[in-house]
Amino acid sequence: MDALSELSSAPKPGAKTLILGLGNPILGDDGVGLVIVQGLRGRVKGSDVAGTTGSGLALLDLVAGYDQLYVVDALLSRDGRVGDLVKIEDGDGAGLIHFFSSHGLDFFNIMQLGRELGYQIPKLAGVYGIKIGEKVSFDENLSEPIKERIETIRQAIIRDIVAGQPQDTT
Repeated sequence: MDALSELSSAPKPGAKTLILGLGNPILGDDGVGLVIVQGLRGRVKGSDVAGTTGSGLALLDLVAGYDQLYVVDALLSRDGRVGDLVKIEDGDGAGLIHFFSSHGLDFFNIMQLGRELGYQIPKLAGVYGIKIGEKVSFDENLSEPIKERIETIRQAIIRDIVAGQPQDTT
């Protein structure tokens, strides 16, 4: 999967979970969500993995049909270390770059609209923000502090997702 690949159809048979990375690969650390999920493919049983630069209503077609949704995105932050992973709780997505829009509907309103339009919208099971500092800039590369933590962040996300899945007792 390259950083821009998106799912083109309904969930694969048996895949009930979507892990979705959001970001823009030409805005430096803003692309961290895409890079993180790129390395999650095949590492969480029963999950599809996708990355998108899209936003708005385009997200509905990506998430429809899944039972659970995990989202990985860059988190603007004035405090904390660049590269810190934060699990966003209770719908508090303040600082997440792609969750809110000054030009249209935010992520939560889009999901609600999808439900009202009859889409099978998944439960938002987890939102992971990776702290990137206070701003983004044009750059096709991640900063060194982010690069150094990519695999550590992936492993933490995998542990969290697996811990939240029902365990197979057969």
